[in-house]
Amino acid sequence: MQQTPLHLPLDLTYSTGGMDALKTHPIVHSKNSKLTPEQQDILVRIILTKELTDYGFYKALWTRDIVAAVIKTEFDITMHPAAVSKMLRRIGLTPQRPVRKAWQQDKKVKEYLGTRYPALRNQAEESGAIIYFVDEASIRSDYHSGTNLGQAKCAICL
Repeated sequence: MQQTPLHLPLDLTYSTGGMDALKTHPIVHSKNSKLTPEQQDILVRIILTKELTDYGFYKALWTRDIVAAVIKTEFDITMHPAAVSKMLRRIGLTPQRPVRKAWQQDKKVKEYLGTRYPALRNQAEESGAIIYFVDEASIRSDYHSGTNLGQAKCAICL
């Protein structure tokens, strides 16, 4: 059988290193990020404090594609979304399920139950009325169809 260039590298590898040279080895990925530590800190602050509308996006949740676009806008660095995902995990930002309760809810509910509702209940009792609670929009205002980025193991996710 005549050797072709396709067979040549394997034959050379075997002849120089034997069977051990033919074993597969794990691919070594670079731990070096395209972003400097300072740029990573800026990115974390952007994700945790800025709104997506500041960058022209009209979505409610950060995605790795959006983060890649923000990295391109802010730092003029192009990163593949998979690399963005790995970098975010390495710097402590992981996908988080949004909290299904508004942070303002406790204060407003206490205020409503403490003042407004007792007055309405008394008025209803006096007139013999029944109080019904109806959602006029017939939609769920607490529904989120995905995950957002937040700090790993964070009790309150932004």
